[in-house]
Amino acid sequence: MSNRRRTRFERELIKVLSVELGDSWYGQRGAHSEGVDVLMFKSLESHPILFMGIRIEVKSKNELFPVYLNERERGQYNKYFKLYEDKGVETVYAFRKVGGTGKKWRFCNLTDFSTTRNGNPTVRYEDTIGMTEFINELNSINVNCLYEALEVPCSFCEKPIDLSKRGMKEITENQNVYCDKKCMGGAQTRRATITVSCAYCNKEFSTLRGRHSDSNLFCGKTCAFSVRKDRYFWTILYVLSKENRFLSADQVRESLKKRKVDLTAMRIATRIASSPFIEVNKESEPFTYQLKQDYKNKPYTWHTSKYYRKVGVSKKEYVAQFE
Repeated sequence: MSNRRRTRFERELIKVLSVELGDSWYGQRGAHSEGVDVLMFKSLESHPILFMGIRIEVKSKNELFPVYLNERERGQYNKYFKLYEDKGVETVYAFRKVGGTGKKWRFCNLTDFSTTRNGNPTVRYEDTIGMTEFINELNSINVNCLYEALEVPCSFCEKPIDLSKRGMKEITENQNVYCDKKCMGGAQTRRATITVSCAYCNKEFSTLRGRHSDSNLFCGKTCAFSVRKDRYFWTILYVLSKENRFLSADQVRESLKKRKVDLTAMRIATRIASSPFIEVNKESEPFTYQLKQDYKNKPYTWHTSKYYRKVGVSKKEYVAQFE
């Protein structure tokens, strides 16, 4: 944002807030080298030398939401968050839409930001409020009362937090309060975590919602590689289990084609020649193969997870049929 535009928007915000909040409020632009852009003050009638202050950081973009902070803005954000962690001092972000029509101002607290996968702060439209709601919130604050110590648990680690040190008297039913940035990030990760079942071993595992897709259903590399390895193996054994004779690799291939599986005779022979399930007749030319009788009687000993997914039963239920 250019210096001229920044100055214009900051003065615009001070003017709007001063008019809407009344004469008891006073606003001024901040020092840009170190502090926030706008400071709003209201005196405490019962304490002449004390006042309530609101720190406001002004940002403007052509397309507001979602808002992603650049490198310099992330540095500001981290500095403000450290102040929040150390002193409990909140910072309000004011977003000004450039151009267009309609309502141009949106507001949110520092702690309303979420984080991207890379850990960078971002804020969505639904996490912000409009000018009218912001004015109503400020007008609802009773600045002339002395807050008693009120402790509430951190929304993530459940450690007690003294709201009075943060200038807060109470929190709403669904409002989240965190000890620090680490707890806020942990809570966001927990909300984004879902539990799914591995497509190979059927064990449940946790993953982030953004990483979950139809092609990523495995709990780890071991299961993913196992699926690749037995992709056609079960189909070959199934074909052999239906025959009571030795078959060559070419004969197996013809049966596989009927099942819309096209493998070369060489690949078929390579996959089954050393398998403990297979009996190899090396006296024939070419070699022929047959599923051993013990495995024909107990097919669950060679069925893979692909088979159980296909027939829609668990391995335990399937084995029970042979007992």
